Amino acid sequence: MKEPILDEDHIDAKPPVLGSWNNVYALVIGFLIFLILIFTFLTKVLE
Repeated sequence: MKEPILDEDHIDAKPPVLGSWNNVYALVIGFLIFLILIFTFLTKVLE
């Protein structure tokens, strides 16, 4: 009876991992947008 409980724990442990990956993607996208804003700002200043 203990093994099925462990399997359920592994299944329950997967969604938080996916959530953390979503946070990583959000940080990467935000960082890219930040870089684009800096790039556009620098190009306007150089012009």
